[in-house]
Amino acid sequence: IKLIIISLIRLVKSFNTCFEYNICMENYPYSAEKFSARLKELRAARGMSQMALANATGLSQSAIAKWEACRTEPTASAIVTLAHFFDEKIEYVLGLTD
Repeated sequence: IKLIIISLIRLVKSFNTCFEYNICMENYPYSAEKFSARLKELRAARGMSQMALANATGLSQSAIAKWEACRTEPTASAIVTLAHFFDEKIEYVLGLTD
């Protein structure tokens, strides 16, 4: 998880965006379950299947299925891709904010 956060920091800087919080695992614990639920929510709100999301983002359908089942965690670049696609902040996509 810490490597994901470090990678996110680098990506956030490269995209010239910012986090709305101080990155601290105690204050903002990442939860695969929250990310999974948020991804399903965002996808369902657009009436998209996993395959449609995969085709629209260039991510694989199997990766999306694994994230939604909490079997694996997304890479930092996948999180950024999803945030850009859904036009949401990274923190929101990760389930860290409402």
